[in-house]
Amino acid sequence: MVKAAASKLIARRLRTKMEQLLAKHNFSVICVTGSVGKTSAKYAIAKVLSTKYRTYVSDESYNWDIGLPLSLFGLKAPDRLASVAAWQKIFRQINKLIRNYPYEVVVLEIAEDEQQTMQEYVDLLKPDFFVVTGATAVHMARMHSVKNIERDIIELASSAKRVIYNADFPVFSKAFGKQKHNLSYGIAKGQAHFGQLKRSREGLLKGELILGHNRKLLITQQVMQAGLYSLLAASLIAHEYDIEVSPLVETLSQLQPLRGRGRLLAGINDAKLIDDSYNSSPEATVAALNTLNEFKGRKIAVLGSMNELGSYSSTAHAQVGEVAARTADMLVTIGADAERYLVSAAQTVGMSASNIKRFDSPYVAGHFLKKTLRAGDVVLIKGSQDRVFSEEVTRIILAKHLDPAQELVRQTSFWQRKKKRAFPNESY
Repeated sequence: MVKAAASKLIARRLRTKMEQLLAKHNFSVICVTGSVGKTSAKYAIAKVLSTKYRTYVSDESYNWDIGLPLSLFGLKAPDRLASVAAWQKIFRQINKLIRNYPYEVVVLEIAEDEQQTMQEYVDLLKPDFFVVTGATAVHMARMHSVKNIERDIIELASSAKRVIYNADFPVFSKAFGKQKHNLSYGIAKGQAHFGQLKRSREGLLKGELILGHNRKLLITQQVMQAGLYSLLAASLIAHEYDIEVSPLVETLSQLQPLRGRGRLLAGINDAKLIDDSYNSSPEATVAALNTLNEFKGRKIAVLGSMNELGSYSSTAHAQVGEVAARTADMLVTIGADAERYLVSAAQTVGMSASNIKRFDSPYVAGHFLKKTLRAGDVVLIKGSQDRVFSEEVTRIILAKHLDPAQELVRQTSFWQRKKKRAFPNESY
């Protein structure tokens, strides 16, 4: 009770400081939301804007009344929320920043699954742009349906002066497309899209970036089409902020996918790895399998259970299993739901049991693959976080010259301790 009261008091004081900052300084605010791709879009937008403007980008997705105000000041909540000394230090830092705020543009990632909590803060921010990335089946145990996710995204984004939306999602075209001041992007349609999209010999995507009346060849660092959305959203923002196309394309061509989000890596024994291990949802996994299907060589799909799907879990895993059976030469699963639903669906549509390997642990799966991989193999690694941690498969089969701490997600000591608690008896 006391902690809750203290938290509310801190939140009210932070809101007041947020109001003071907004009243004193005239900076541009860009918010990014969606149930898929928002972190990649946020960093891509910040990267292109930072070539011309003093830009701040939040490190996290905010969905609570303390985190979002702190994000404007580039600060984080203390480990101990009840620490008076820690908060005194934070508020001293905030007061200094209110007097001398160094940023011209702020890019914030807003969690779509806490719309009611975030709405009053978004209304206060009055974003110049709200970028909408997409809506897929995630957090279903709490959100219950994709329609609920779409509804909350639309509510949040409607608070902005202008919306930049993903036109490959018809629900967003319907919601935002009638307003002429809004802008759209998509793989093959919208004010920003690609033409003549191809895959290079190395496996990366390249094509003609079409931005309004401008056309420019863009050779990307992306292996998955979903990764192109962040580049398209960033290109529209850059255009609105008067960044020329040539330097924009130069910046976009250097943007690597974020760790665990479709990064093409060298594996042991000259295998190729598509590391998409950050998280997993049905639509994203199907898209990743479709990417795997475009590569030559023996195709191995390492698929971990997809968490937080609630009653939708059996159906979702079965759908993925059917696609995996038609795509992969070998299927490797991690976790109970993947074994229970995904494997049976793959076998139902004809995948041989001898080509399916089931594991409870990413470590055991990784060491199995370490003995199995050969030159020319292409391995897709995808799975949810807790109880799966499929990035550990990637770590075990990563080429020796690559540093896991630089290439993979969740490699800090905090995460390693958490993984060891989840899998205490494994060979790491």
